Amino acid sequence: AREHTGGRAPSTGHGRGRRVGDLDPPRRVDVDIDPAEISKNIHAEYPLVGDAATVMEQLADEVDASPEAKKWRAQCQQWKSEYSMAYQAPEDEPVKPQFVVEALDEATSDRAIVT
Repeated sequence: AREHTGGRAPSTGHGRGRRVGDLDPPRRVDVDIDPAEISKNIHAEYPLVGDAATVMEQLADEVDASPEAKKWRAQCQQWKSEYSMAYQAPEDEPVKPQFVVEALDEATSDRAIVT
């Protein structure tokens, strides 16, 4: 069995509105080409209907600067040091989803979002 040490911080609850320390509460944007899928699983404060690539380009054109993320990055570093992201990947078992996401993340540019 191989052991993998994923480099991602643990989730804050998959959008369940949890606050961590004094970080601002999350604001959710849902982009989907199908209006019926908007806010289907988690309510989005900003529902945007359209092709994701086009919508993201339009959003990028409207944003003046990146938001301050120092607190968020510090929290992520703390989580990485507190929680092991290692997992077993026996060769005689099916590939784990996190292995696939890590492989896609490594194979794509830093600007890609792999979920």
